[in-house]
Amino acid sequence: MNGNSVPGDAVPPDEKVRRIIRATPNILFWKSHVAGKRLAEGLASYKKGDKKDAVELFLKAIDFDPHNTDALNDLAQVYFELGELDQSEPCFRRVLEIKPSDPDALRGLGYILVRKGMLEEAVYFFLKFLQGNDRDIDVYLNLTSALYSMANYEEAISYAQKALAVAPSDARVLKTLGQIRLAIGQIEPAIEGFRTALSLYPNDAETNRLLGYALKAIGDINGALERFQSATILDPNNGEAWLGLADLLKISGRYNDYLEAAQKSLSVYERTANRQGMANAYWDIGWAYFELGEFEKSIEASKKSQELNPELSPVRFNLGLAYLCSGDLERGRIAYREAMEKADAPTLKTDGIDDLAKVIRNKPGLPGASEILEEMTTRYDAFTAATVTLRSNYKRPAPPPRDK
Repeated sequence: MNGNSVPGDAVPPDEKVRRIIRATPNILFWKSHVAGKRLAEGLASYKKGDKKDAVELFLKAIDFDPHNTDALNDLAQVYFELGELDQSEPCFRRVLEIKPSDPDALRGLGYILVRKGMLEEAVYFFLKFLQGNDRDIDVYLNLTSALYSMANYEEAISYAQKALAVAPSDARVLKTLGQIRLAIGQIEPAIEGFRTALSLYPNDAETNRLLGYALKAIGDINGALERFQSATILDPNNGEAWLGLADLLKISGRYNDYLEAAQKSLSVYERTANRQGMANAYWDIGWAYFELGEFEKSIEASKKSQELNPELSPVRFNLGLAYLCSGDLERGRIAYREAMEKADAPTLKTDGIDDLAKVIRNKPGLPGASEILEEMTTRYDAFTAATVTLRSNYKRPAPPPRDK
């Protein structure tokens, strides 16, 4: 027996290695084949609407083939649809470790990051996606919305215009572009965009609502009323549309209709437990009752608004005014002083001084009203005097010394 021989039936070490190497492709093929079967079964479950079963099957596919980007993407998508963002995100990130330019993962991760409020990172992934896929309108819209939320208005407009170049007749793009222009004061171009969007899709409640705000901004109250009325008809569950309509009815002096619109907005916000919306609705309800001369109901609604949002200082002025007009001078004084403590100068002027001065013109002998008005005016004058002093004492910083 020579030195290289192996006793009995033992296999030489070199031969074992060769056998493993020969078998490896077969093992990998088998695993890939099983992963493919589980992936197909998962897709079938997904199409049937059984997302939980789809998740289990996609996970099994990944167990057999951890580098299967199709299974990872599909799993991430189902998690996303189930609202499990913390499960979805690492799946998309894993795909990008394997395939850094995978479009499904870039897009999906961007959507998740928008939902999580991580807008800068979302913008990064959307831009990377668009480098190889520059005709995806949904990505353009999400990118534009993220930039808008970050107050990067010029960039937002730029990408909205790129989306419009891809899809000139897409009402969603026209609406988004109009919304950005409205936010930065480009009212006429915004109106033009909203009107074009409505010519393509007249039954969009949000576009009607936005056009209403734009028309109000240029003083077209009747046109704005028409748009808000359309918005509430098209979407009766849009609380903001009801509040916008309520505001215009108040401006028009239609106080019974104003009250009804505010009450409908309250019903919408109560169903969704939207406390800020409820506070705003009660604020309008309180003012509507005040205009209708129902001061006790005005007080009740204003108190509810204040409970929901204690920082809403205009409501305190409304409450004080309702107390005064109901004959409760002491509570009126307290409410006004609390309002003055929390109000900034513009709120003090508009909701405090101007509203009370209007009431005094109609009721010149209202007890305590003139004294409270004088107190508010003195405070407002102090506000404005302090602002003037700050401006007069401002000195422009000295320029940096020049290099010698």
